[in-house]
Amino acid sequence: KTVDLFKGDLYSTNANITCSGNMQLVNFTAEKSGGAWTVNGDLKLGTSSGTATLSQMSGTFTVNSGKWTRFESGSTSTLNLGGGTFATKRIHDAGAASASIVFDGGTLKANAYDSNGLIPQATINVTVKSGGAKVNANNYDVILNSAFNKDAESAGDLTVTGGGSAKFTNMGDLAGALTLEENTGIHWFDQDGAVSATPGFTSLALGAGSTVYLNGDATAVDAL
Repeated sequence: KTVDLFKGDLYSTNANITCSGNMQLVNFTAEKSGGAWTVNGDLKLGTSSGTATLSQMSGTFTVNSGKWTRFESGSTSTLNLGGGTFATKRIHDAGAASASIVFDGGTLKANAYDSNGLIPQATINVTVKSGGAKVNANNYDVILNSAFNKDAESAGDLTVTGGGSAKFTNMGDLAGALTLEENTGIHWFDQDGAVSATPGFTSLALGAGSTVYLNGDATAVDAL
C-alpha cells in the first residue's frame, strides 16, 4: 500500500513516524527536524502533475534498505539535506522534469549496496551549499554519477565517512575542503569525466587508513 500526502505542508519536530508501505508526496512540502522517520516501502517524490519538497533538517530519515527514493516521472521535486542523516539504497530519477538534491550540512547514507549506484543517474541536479555535503558509504563501495556543484555562496566542502569508498564520476566544480574519515576511500573524476590529479579542493584532511584514488584502483595517495 501507498500513503499519499497531497496538497499541503507538514512541519515535524522530534516526531517518530513509520510508514509500513510506500510514501508519496504530491504538491506537498515536508520539513522534518529531529526524531526518526522510517519508510518501509519506496519514497516517491511528486507525480507528472505534482511537485514535492522534502527537507531533512536533523534526526534521521530512513528508506527501507531494499527500497528506493524516487523522483517520479514528470515531477519537479527537491530533496533538501540540511542536517541529520537521510539513509536509502538508491536515489533514482524515474523521468522527472526536474530532480534536485541540495546539501547544506546533511548526510546521505547508503543503507544497502546497489551495483548501479547510490545516485546512479547523471540527470539529478546536486547542489552543495555552505554547510557542505556529507556522504556515508557505510562500508559499501558506492557510486555517485551526478555532478556535485557548489552554489554561488559556497566553496563546496565534501566529507566522506563510514568506511568503504565513494566513487564520484563527476566532481563538478567543488572547490572547498575534502575530509575523509578513518578507513574511507574516495575515487574522484573531474567535470569532464576524466581522472583528475589536480581537483579543485583547497584542502585535504585524511583520517587514519583513508585513501584517495586518482587512477581507478591503481594509484593511491595519502596527501596532496
